[in-house]
Amino acid sequence: MKTPNYCGAPTGHEPHDPCPGYPEPLAGQVWQDADPRVPDRYLVITGFDGTHAHAAPITWDNAARTGQRIKDARPTRIRVDRLRPGSKGFRYIATVKEIRT
Repeated sequence: MKTPNYCGAPTGHEPHDPCPGYPEPLAGQVWQDADPRVPDRYLVITGFDGTHAHAAPITWDNAARTGQRIKDARPTRIRVDRLRPGSKGFRYIATVKEIRT
């Protein structure tokens, strides 16, 4: 699967060529860390607390579009403004109904 070409605008903007747009962050969304040092870091948003999203680390199968929580992995908090493209941000991957445990 080809990596989408995001424009760098903040989250919550509409698609435009070639950028597919970014949704507002919501619980149940899967985001991938954009830091090239951790290319396989995927998180699912579990909730919000003011300016931060609560997230759980998961493994992600892009072909099957499914994820599974990583046993004994520590939940994390991420500033909502980091849920955007860029080297210090995150890439939106998918919205899922459930993550296997």
